[in-house]
Amino acid sequence: MAVKYHQISLKDIFSDCRDMFIDDGVYAFIRREIGHYMFLQNQYVFFDFEEPLIFFLADYMAVMALFVWVSHYFSKGLRYIIQKRKTI
Repeated sequence: MAVKYHQISLKDIFSDCRDMFIDDGVYAFIRREIGHYMFLQNQYVFFDFEEPLIFFLADYMAVMALFVWVSHYFSKGLRYIIQKRKTI
């Protein structure tokens, strides 16, 4: 009996990485309470000096990826709406 292997494409790998970054970005945004800092609800930013720098940077890069993803699809939606109104 022959074993059938599933061929993984580069698109699948990038899609999985994107989903992982988005999920981690949402988690880091909530856990680090970045929204409170953005809307000036917290005036003091506390940095945990016991946390390794690589984890801190990974969290903030994931949040940046989240904002890039959200703004990309938001602008795509706006373009769709504007184009739809022009055809009416």
